[in-house]
Amino acid sequence: MTTESSPVEIMRGLAENDEELVKVLARRERLLRASAADPSGPLPQDPEELAARARNLALVHGLNPKVAEQVWQAMLEGFGGIYRGEFAGS
Repeated sequence: MTTESSPVEIMRGLAENDEELVKVLARRERLLRASAADPSGPLPQDPEELAARARNLALVHGLNPKVAEQVWQAMLEGFGGIYRGEFAGS
């Protein structure tokens, strides 16, 4: 349950949450780039295991598991280019 009560407070909370999400995604990208650059090769990430973990975490934290899985799938698709070398210069 949120403590925000007015529409302005709710919008402020959403904006803050969006910023936190982007920060977390940026950290994940840095970690993936480090993994992909490792001479021993990138760490394997099984998409099914990651989706199952996302669903379980969603249940623990009160998020709809289907939403978590869909977001996870989009994230994996977006970050997949790191492993394919598509973002090497960015």
